[in-house]
Amino acid sequence: MKKKTITFLVLLIIFLLISVSFLNAQESLRYFVDGNKYLDFSKYEKGCYVAGMIDTVCAILINIEPEAYHEIVEAFNGMTVSQIVKMFNKYLEENPEELHISAAISFLNVIREL
Repeated sequence: MKKKTITFLVLLIIFLLISVSFLNAQESLRYFVDGNKYLDFSKYEKGCYVAGMIDTVCAILINIEPEAYHEIVEAFNGMTVSQIVKMFNKYLEENPEELHISAAISFLNVIREL
């Protein structure tokens, strides 16, 4: 395995362990957001969620698939978070069969369509 892949996996495991511990301590924290919950968010919450997803996807890809990272950066070039939120909202409205699954998975589907 490459050093970057091992580092990524170790960081992912640490993040998951911290997240689980934190979630157990704070039940009100949103640790799973499906499409229905996402659509109920306020405009501000949707912006924060999408910005976090973009950061997460880019942080992971730059370390394990730099080519895919550059493709995403190029696809989002010049777009505001508000524009990406509108794309994501439209995707969910046009794909109601995905409303019960993780919004993060649906967001990845939006990225694949770019």
